[in-house]
Amino acid sequence: MATLTGNSIASTYLKLLRITNDTMGADATAYYIQDSADTDSALSISTTRVGIGTAAPGVKLEVQDSVNGGDVAVRIRNNETASSDETATLQFMHGSRLGSTIVGGRESTFEGAGSADGFLAFYTSLDGTNAEQMRITSGGNVGIGTASPSQKLDITAGHILLDNGYGLYFGDTNCGINGRTDTDKIEFATSNSVKMTIDSSGNVGIGTTSPDSPLEVVGQIKVTSTTGDESRFLLVPGAGGNNAKLYMYDSSVSNSIKFDAGGDSYINSGNVGIQETTPSKALDIKNGASGGDILCYDIYTHDGGVETSDKRLKENIKSSVLGLEFIDALNPVSYKWKDVDEIVEKKTVEKQKTVKVEKEVTRTEIVEEDGKYIQKEITETQEVDEPVFDEVPLYGEDGEQLMRLVSEAIEAKEAVLDEDGDEIEEAVDAQDAVYEGIVHKVPVMEEVEEIVNQYDAETYTRTHYGMIAQEVGQVLEDVGLESKDFAGYIYEEDRDRFGLRYNEFISPLIKAIQELSAKVEALENK
Repeated sequence: MATLTGNSIASTYLKLLRITNDTMGADATAYYIQDSADTDSALSISTTRVGIGTAAPGVKLEVQDSVNGGDVAVRIRNNETASSDETATLQFMHGSRLGSTIVGGRESTFEGAGSADGFLAFYTSLDGTNAEQMRITSGGNVGIGTASPSQKLDITAGHILLDNGYGLYFGDTNCGINGRTDTDKIEFATSNSVKMTIDSSGNVGIGTTSPDSPLEVVGQIKVTSTTGDESRFLLVPGAGGNNAKLYMYDSSVSNSIKFDAGGDSYINSGNVGIQETTPSKALDIKNGASGGDILCYDIYTHDGGVETSDKRLKENIKSSVLGLEFIDALNPVSYKWKDVDEIVEKKTVEKQKTVKVEKEVTRTEIVEEDGKYIQKEITETQEVDEPVFDEVPLYGEDGEQLMRLVSEAIEAKEAVLDEDGDEIEEAVDAQDAVYEGIVHKVPVMEEVEEIVNQYDAETYTRTHYGMIAQEVGQVLEDVGLESKDFAGYIYEEDRDRFGLRYNEFISPLIKAIQELSAKVEALENK
């Protein structure tokens, strides 16, 4: 093969370049390319490297220039204009195997330079198949897993994995979403502080970063009408030591329902039903049906209680068999209720184990100042319950543990020297890629006791008059009756309590009076 080194170019080709024997830099095997006037060009060639604008290329191809306000460009051009799919391609090979490809192409039929909208596509090769993985359209949309992204970032059939503590931000770093693997929480921030948190148990905290309930809100909860100008629901948690309150409003925006944890509560309109969806009275419990009981200490009424006694609702109507004999067998007594100690009822439940840790917590507090409600953000160190997890390896469907890339592999690189032999770029040692196993956090559960009911201690001093339920039951048994034969005597199995309905004794009393009256009348007639 003929050599061009030192050879002259025919006069017809004087404007072409030629290769000179002039060596350059530290590489004595490199040559400049000169024009016909023997002027060194910006292109240098050696047996191992090509430099454009540099006499000491540090890699196989290096392009340099010093352009103030301009650019240093490398151009790949496809001059075909007959169709709509012309592309220019940059390929990366591994020996004879295709590794990856970058393709620049046109999105529409050529109709002039102004209409040649272009895209950029990135391909990778897997098991010998080259497939597109990412595309940037002429409109600036980026698609991963799709060749036709409809938004600035469009990801199809895949996930986004961010490192611990990093997130998505909007406009600036003051507003965004962070995911934390160290605490297993998702944090939503505005004004550069966390406003809402979702923890590993699914608890949502608004105004707190350590919610201990499915929804914990630090501050008021307000619901307005669809037009946004009418209050419909307002929950005031009682900041600053005040009572917690709940307000509900009617159509005229009047405060119709109020529940005050330490004050008066009321319902100003409509009837209230308990186990009754269509209440007919101010308080309708189960529409008067069996089981609509009230358990309380005292009941105060204005005109006394009214019992339903409609004949149309009764059957098997008979004269009372209980009269003077029954009443005469009863034992009226006076008594005082026994004093009771504090009662705490508990149950054992399974919950996630927690440990006490000190953390800086930012909460939103609403306080009233000069007639205005002011929202303030307060950061303080609190002792909070941190959920406990066991970390276990996470495996894929193939049974192999899932791994994530910690740091990419680094190829060895020789030091780069300038024309004077001074090092301008340090050598780099080769490093393998570093991976770590992905772990799954499993909540550590434990059995704990929870308080179900709690009753304060009570001291009784008043004297009461009545009867003993068990004694009444014995009287019924003595006259051949069972508890079902007299509704005035009851036993609550779920509470293990005996009781009496004193109003049920009215009829036997009337019967006894009638029997006594008959006896008196008989004596008077003798």
